[in-house]
Amino acid sequence: MITSGIGLNKICEQMGHSNHTHDEDRLQDRLAALSARDPVPLCKTDLAQIFQVTLPDGTPGVLKVYHGSDMANEEPGIGLLQAAKGVAAVDIVAKQKDAILMRYLEGPSLGDISRAGDDAKANLLLIEGIAQLHDALPQDLGGMVTLNRQFLELFTLDFGPNCPSPLRQDMARATELAKDLLADPKQTRPLHGDVHHDNAILTKDGVKFIDAKGLIGDPGFEMANSFRNPHGSDDTVLNPDRARHMAQIIASRLDIDPQRQLAWAAAKCALSIAWNAGKMLNRDDAEHACLSMLISLSDERL
Repeated sequence: MITSGIGLNKICEQMGHSNHTHDEDRLQDRLAALSARDPVPLCKTDLAQIFQVTLPDGTPGVLKVYHGSDMANEEPGIGLLQAAKGVAAVDIVAKQKDAILMRYLEGPSLGDISRAGDDAKANLLLIEGIAQLHDALPQDLGGMVTLNRQFLELFTLDFGPNCPSPLRQDMARATELAKDLLADPKQTRPLHGDVHHDNAILTKDGVKFIDAKGLIGDPGFEMANSFRNPHGSDDTVLNPDRARHMAQIIASRLDIDPQRQLAWAAAKCALSIAWNAGKMLNRDDAEHACLSMLISLSDERL
């Protein structure tokens, strides 16, 4: 999914560049099928080539053409964004099996707003935006990925001999938290699945989310990733008062117990460490400090 130029560059950096070159004939076929024109290459990711285009109504759009024959693991998220019908979500104009056409979003990411010094505003907008997105989504949305599947890499993670003992202990504790939370869902609903400040764009029409994963499960997971974001703001992220305050606002707006929310945040942080490690964690991780803080806060009485 795409935002303004600054946000787009960040997304491409985070996703990584690939060596794929686009097939001109295939591009023209997709443009014709989706009634888009005037393609300008923006970037390449591991999964797709991304172009700015002109939509049928003459407004700016974004065309994402996947390298493979389908959308790989992005299809559930595309389905979720489509189901929102433009409410707090990027507008999916049209799609094919291996391509999607979206409106171009003008405006800063909430990550940009936070990094510019107004983290409190960014957090409030993020939480309110998720409330609006959830209200717009049907509860019986099919094709989503379960949270149990999402956490599989954490539950199957091995530890190497060079993994520091404190990190191993914190990962074990976070794994216990994740298993307890998954075993006792308070509700089951469709989730964006990757809510953080750089996946939310403040447009003239309000906050619009991009890059959904398309999950289904306990709503406490939804805001979990935001506690370790935005990227490039370690002093903000590692401030326990900030995390406590976010949990309280989420409780008041989304009706999620603060301790439960912080436990989900710890579980998600551990999952991210597991993803970064691959199949074996054999060294320290830059997010260990965040994980340790979130575990401690989840045991507090706020």
